[in-house]
Amino acid sequence: MAELQWGRQCANDRCKHWHREGPRWHGHCCNGCRKKEPHTENCSGFKYRQARVSDAQCQRRGCTHNHLKSPRAHGFCCNGCRKNKPLHTHNCTGANQALVRRTSSRHRGPWQAMQSCGQAFSLPVHWARGEASVVSFCSWYMTEYSIIAHPGVLPTLRTLNAMLPWVNPYRQISLHAFAADNLPDWLKDAHINFDKRGVSSHSPSYQMHEVTGLNFAVQATLLSQTVLVQALLDACRMIGERDLSDFAFVCHGGTHRSVGGILLLAMLLYPNAKLVMHTKRTVRAAESHCSKYSE
Repeated sequence: MAELQWGRQCANDRCKHWHREGPRWHGHCCNGCRKKEPHTENCSGFKYRQARVSDAQCQRRGCTHNHLKSPRAHGFCCNGCRKNKPLHTHNCTGANQALVRRTSSRHRGPWQAMQSCGQAFSLPVHWARGEASVVSFCSWYMTEYSIIAHPGVLPTLRTLNAMLPWVNPYRQISLHAFAADNLPDWLKDAHINFDKRGVSSHSPSYQMHEVTGLNFAVQATLLSQTVLVQALLDACRMIGERDLSDFAFVCHGGTHRSVGGILLLAMLLYPNAKLVMHTKRTVRAAESHCSKYSE
C-alpha cells in the first residue's frame, strides 16, 4: 500500500494548488487533480473548479430525480445515472432505485448502438505486422523500449504465430475498447476483461495521464506480460470459433490497457478491423494517429 503523504504541494508541475488538510496517499493537491477532474473541496483550487450545474434536475431523458447536496460538475442527478449504473446512488432522490432505461435504443442493433457512443478508426497501414512473424514484430517493442519480457511471453507468442494460417486477416470485425462499467449487454459474451486477467499498464517510463493505449510505450509494457499475450491468443480463438463480428477488450477506464489490446490485436491479426474508441480522450488520441473508418 502506498505511504500516506502529508506534504501540501501538488505533484503536478503545472498545478499551483495544495492539499488543505489531512493525510493523502497520493502526491497531488486533491483527487480532482489526480484524476484530471475539477479540484475538490479539500484543495486550495476548489474556487477555480469548472462551472457547476446549479439546477438539481437530471438531464437524463425520462429521469425525474434530483441531486441532493453538494455542487456537481455533471448535469445528472447522481453518478449512478451519469455512468449508467443499475441503481441511483445515495446522494440522489432516487437512491437505490433502478435507472430509467431509454426506450429509443431497444430496437437498435449492435452497430447502431456502437455508432451512438463510439468512434471507429482504421489502423495505420505502416503499423500492421505485414509479412513479419509475430515473434519478430513483438521483439521490436522489447528492443526499442529496453523491456525484459516475462518468461511465458515468448512461448505464447510462438503459439499465436502458429495460428496464423487459420486467421483471416481480411475479417471484417469491430474491436472495441470499453471501460468495465460501460460494457453493453450485446458484448457480454464477446469480451475479455483485463482487470480480471491481472494485466497492468503501469511503467516508470511514462506518466499515465500523459499516455493512452495508442502509445507504443504502453503497448510495449503490455506485451511484456504473459497474461496479456495469452489474452490476445484467447481473443483470436474466441473470434475464430464463434465467427464474431464484434469483440471488446475491457479495463477500468477504457483508456490504456483495452485500447492497447485492440491495437495489438489489429496489428498482429486483423489489420482491416474497425478500432472503436469509447472515451473522449481516446478518440482525441486516435484522431492524431489514425484515420476515421470508412466503409
